[in-house]
Amino acid sequence: AGFGNGQDPFSISRNIVHGQFGKGENYSSAHNETAYPTRLLVVRDPFSRLLASYLDKVYLPDFWSFEAKEIQRGRRECSSDFLRKHFEQMASKFQRTGQSYSTCSERMCAKYLTFAEFVEGSFQRQEPHWTPIHQICNPCAFKATHIVHLESFSQDVKPILAKMEMGHILNGMDQNKQVELEMDMLINYHFERIKEIEVYMFYRSCITLRELAYRLWQTFQWKGYIDPERTYIVPDDTYAESTIKNDLVTQVRRARESGLGKADLMVSARERFQAQVYQTLPKYLFENLMIKYKTDFQLFGYEDTRDSMYSSLYNSDLTETYTNLNSNQKNS
Repeated sequence: AGFGNGQDPFSISRNIVHGQFGKGENYSSAHNETAYPTRLLVVRDPFSRLLASYLDKVYLPDFWSFEAKEIQRGRRECSSDFLRKHFEQMASKFQRTGQSYSTCSERMCAKYLTFAEFVEGSFQRQEPHWTPIHQICNPCAFKATHIVHLESFSQDVKPILAKMEMGHILNGMDQNKQVELEMDMLINYHFERIKEIEVYMFYRSCITLRELAYRLWQTFQWKGYIDPERTYIVPDDTYAESTIKNDLVTQVRRARESGLGKADLMVSARERFQAQVYQTLPKYLFENLMIKYKTDFQLFGYEDTRDSMYSSLYNSDLTETYTNLNSNQKNS
C-alpha cells in the first residue's frame, strides 16, 4: 500500500518514507519541464530549521552513531552552558549502575552535544538537514513553480493539491492535527529505530527506553507542543518496553490537552528556548551562520527574522563587522 493506492500519506511512517519511498532520483537538467510541470520547493526559516535539526537528529538519538560522532571528534572544547547543566542532570538520572562519567568526557555515544557544539561542527559536516536549501536544490536550475514555506505549509499547498485533484488529502488537517501527528511519528520512529538490527547494539549501550522517553518529552516542550508547566513522570526502570512507550503517549496527550488551554504559554516556551540556545553561540559563530545562510534568507524572504534575531542577541554590541555584512548583503 502507498500514497498512490489511496493510503493517507500522513499515516505512512518515517521509516518507510526514508526507506521504501526515500530512494527517488535527483532532479537534473535532464528532467524536462513538460514531464515535471509542477516543481515544488519547501523552505523554512534557517534559524528554526537549524534548531529543529539539532533537536530531532542530535538531542534525540537519530544521528548519534554517525554525524554526531564526527562532530564530537572535531570538538575543540566542551561548552558549559545551560544545556551542559541539563545533560549533567540527565546523566545522573539515567546512568546505568556502575557508570560514572562527566558528560564532557563521554565518547562512545556522542549523546551530550550542546547546540553550540553542534552548530560549530555543522560547518564541517555537509548534511541535507542543515545544509542551506539553495545548495541542496538550486531554485534557478530547478525552476520551481511553487515555493512553499513550512510555517504556512497547509495554506501554501492547498491550491497545488486542488489543481492536482487531491485537495481531499488536507481535509480536517489543521495546525493542532499536524502537531499531534508529528509527536506520534517521532515517538513511533524512535522506539522502532533503536530496535533495528544494524544499530541495536549501539543504542542498547547508549540509551535506555526511559531516557529516550524523557528526551522526547523534553523535545516536545522545547518545541512548544505540550504544556510547559507539566513534568514528565519517569516510569520505574522495571517497566516493559511497550509500557514505557504507552505511558509516554498517555502523558504527552494529557500535556497537549492541558497546553491547548494556555497556548500562549506554549508559544512563549518555544520562543524562550530558541532565544536561550542561540544566546549560547559566540558572536563570531552567529555571524558565520548569517553568512552561511545568507542566500536562503534573501531568496525565501526571511531577512526580517535574521535581523531581529541578531538585534535581540547582540543589540548592545553591534559591530562594524555586522554593519558591513548587512550592507554587502543588500547591495549584492
